[in-house]
Amino acid sequence: KTITAVDTAIRSGLMALEGFGLNVDDGMVGNTAEDTIRNLSQVTLEGMFSVDPAVLRILQQKTPRNHDVTGPKVSRHD
Repeated sequence: KTITAVDTAIRSGLMALEGFGLNVDDGMVGNTAEDTIRNLSQVTLEGMFSVDPAVLRILQQKTPRNHDVTGPKVSRHD
């Protein structure tokens, strides 16, 4: 994840130096960095609201009904 962020930052900087960029009409971009962050936060908050129950449902479906989640029993012979 870190290398992806660094790569994106470098590429974005190089593009900016060549005059390329985004404007407020492009997708989630706001008038300021703060506006853009607010837009992305709104998507994250609203989107994750429905993702959490879906992930839980998937995990429950993958877990057999009689599966003991406490782990294997270890018997000790002293």
